[in-house]
Amino acid sequence: MQMADDYEVLELQFRPDLLEPAAHLLNEQWPRSLEARKHSISDSKTDLPVSLLLITKDKERVIGFVRIFKVANRSNAGLIESLVISPDMRRCGFGRRLMEAAEAHVKRLGYTTMHLSTNDQHIFYKRIGYIESTSVNAVRKCTAIHQTSDDEDDSSCNEAIDEPLPEPSPNVNDSTDTPIATSLPPPPPPPPPPPLLVPKIDDTVTKWYIKHL
Repeated sequence: MQMADDYEVLELQFRPDLLEPAAHLLNEQWPRSLEARKHSISDSKTDLPVSLLLITKDKERVIGFVRIFKVANRSNAGLIESLVISPDMRRCGFGRRLMEAAEAHVKRLGYTTMHLSTNDQHIFYKRIGYIESTSVNAVRKCTAIHQTSDDEDDSSCNEAIDEPLPEPSPNVNDSTDTPIATSLPPPPPPPPPPPLLVPKIDDTVTKWYIKHL
């Protein structure tokens, strides 16, 4: 088991050579394109967003990663995203250590609260002082612009055109002397109601948490 002096937490922008190992660590947990992953975490600066790495000093192996954003419309709040520890290093206290480093980082910047969301680590975050809260949004750069290609169908703007209704047929029996039979068979009974559907219960419910630093 690694001891406290055997690892350190540092900001990714100071060790760009560790960008790819960090991306691989994230992709072990949440697979995606390696280049897309590297691009998404490379924007790292001290005053958020920042990517923090937990590395071993002996081999400089990346064993943990966490990314922190600013919270939109809240000048004193940070938002934890993408906290991950290498599978073979879990249950050794590194998740807690990395969270402590993330909280200390934003606290030095003058932030007073930290937010996060999770769908499977509720107990862990409650143990380290987080309580349930409402959702928040991160401040992100908008890098993608939708462009309509020439072969895209713009049929959503077309209006429906109704066909003209046919003229009614003339009534060949204009005489009012002959009664017309109007009795019809009774309609069939309505179908039985559908069976009640029992909603499927999902044990992994996403919840938002906050901690005052």
